Formats: sequence, structure tokens, C-alpha cells
Amino acid sequence: MRRGLIGIGLALVALIIWLGSGPRPTTDREPTRTAAPKVTDAVKNDADSKAAPAAPEHPVNWAAAAPAPTGSAGKGSLQSNSRAVRGTIERLSGTIQIYNIAKAAYSGGADSRLELSVDSGTVRAYLQYFPDSGGFFKHQDGYLFAQAEPGKPAMVEGMLAWGGGSGENETYAVTFESVGGDASGLRYTITPRK
Repeated sequence: MRRGLIGIGLALVALIIWLGSGPRPTTDREPTRTAAPKVTDAVKNDADSKAAPAAPEHPVNWAAAAPAPTGSAGKGSLQSNSRAVRGTIERLSGTIQIYNIAKAAYSGGADSRLELSVDSGTVRAYLQYFPDSGGFFKHQDGYLFAQAEPGKPAMVEGMLAWGGGSGENETYAVTFESVGGDASGLRYTITPRK
């Protein structure tokens, strides 16, 4: 049986090499191919007569993707219980991702509300955006962000990203970005969306 499997494997490898080796010689039985007719001004293609579908409208705080976490953060804290996550970051430079929000400790679920404030600088926090499509299943369409400045706290509602792990060790994640320079005195609260 083992020899039979080895033989089949070798035959498959030989077939793959033969298929990938370039054009095969033509035979008299192979039909000749003719070029497709060209579209002229007098002949219009159906695709040309249909208007392109309109791009979906996005909220003003929408981004196609969250920025990559390539920054750094100073001291901070993270406290969570079944109904809320509260955190602080003393100093933020660039973009970071907090990925250790334990699902077992914060049972509010990924569908969340994030409130954000900052003492200096400008900070954005990103949550996944799942627009209402009218169907049972929703598909992610980028991210929504809250942008806070000194004296101007911000709030965003969306889905926490998956932070890693599985089962009892599964975590949520959220991305923070300092915009236009460093920021300090960052405070955030995550609660279930009502």
C-alpha cells in the first residue's frame, strides 16, 4: 500500500512539472483559436451601457484600515471587569495596539462603546465597523475612530478586534494612534454598546 501511495505521489509531481513546463506542442486535433471580435464605436458592450455601482457612503470617522502598530507607549494601566474596561496611557508616540483585554474578565462582548480623552496632543482609537446591511450576516467594512483632543473627549461605537488566544484565553484588541506628534494623559473606557 505504501509503495502505491509513493507511486501516486511521484506521478502527481511529474504531472505538475509537466503542466508548469511551458506551452505544450499542438496537434492536428487541437482546435485553432481565433481572436475575439474588437469592440468599435458602432458596437457597444453591455458593460459600457450600465452605470458603475455607487460606492458605499461611509461615516466621516471611517478608515479603510487601522494603522499598523509601529509606535510606543509609556506607563499605563488596564483594569477590566464584566461590564467595563478602563485604561490609561501616560505617553503615546505613533500607533499601538492594546491586545490583552481578556474576554473572560470583560464579558460585555466585542460590540462596544469606547470613550476617549487626552491631556495633550491628538489621539484616535479604532474599532471595527460592521454596517447594517439589512441581512442576518454583517461584513466588516473598515474601521471607525474616535478622535480626542485636550478638552474635547470623543466616543465611538463598533466592534473590538480579536486580540488572540482561544477559549478561556481569548482576548480583544483596540488600536490607539497619536496624530501629528506625541500625546500624553490618555484615558479610555470601553463598555458594551446599548
